[in-house]
Amino acid sequence: MRRGREGAPLMPEERVELSACVEIQADIQACMRPASLLPMCRTPHLYEEFWTVTRNQESSARGTGVVSPLTPEIVVEDIIDSARLASAAKEDLILYTTDVTLSPASAFVKVRCFTPHRWLDILEIHVESSMASEERCQVHARGYSTGALPVNIPTAPLWNLLFCFIPFYDNQVIRNQWMALIREHMSFAVRIDDGRRPL
Repeated sequence: MRRGREGAPLMPEERVELSACVEIQADIQACMRPASLLPMCRTPHLYEEFWTVTRNQESSARGTGVVSPLTPEIVVEDIIDSARLASAAKEDLILYTTDVTLSPASAFVKVRCFTPHRWLDILEIHVESSMASEERCQVHARGYSTGALPVNIPTAPLWNLLFCFIPFYDNQVIRNQWMALIREHMSFAVRIDDGRRPL
């Protein structure tokens, strides 16, 4: 991952190849987020989890035996690697990070998740240092669908904006597929805290 000055947005080096239509419409739809415009209609396709991330025995055993503090930057780099590994493991799914922001005590990464038919879901993952221990970080992972129509349909962002009032229930996909894939492919130990709840 490219590194910049503190607090500056960063971009991962690798980008997944998608069609120009999907890329452009995904950029538009990710900004507009039509499925999240109306409070009562967005609830069925929003989901959030709270994690505690710690070093597992394998990651602690690497190197010279001197264990450095687990920082938000290290955890975000692991999440970026996890998205890449998950995308490689599931040939019909595509996950990639679009932007990363780092500061000394916190970090943020956004993951775009595409289904085989190119519905676009987004994960926003905030990582903070733990005040209790240098060996753990606290994570707030929030996922949402961006629209009822997939982004491989021409003018999908417009249609999704016009039909933003249509409720659809897919927070199970965000919970059981996208968040599970990220957690499973991380090299650190991830515990889901009791604060886990649907929005």
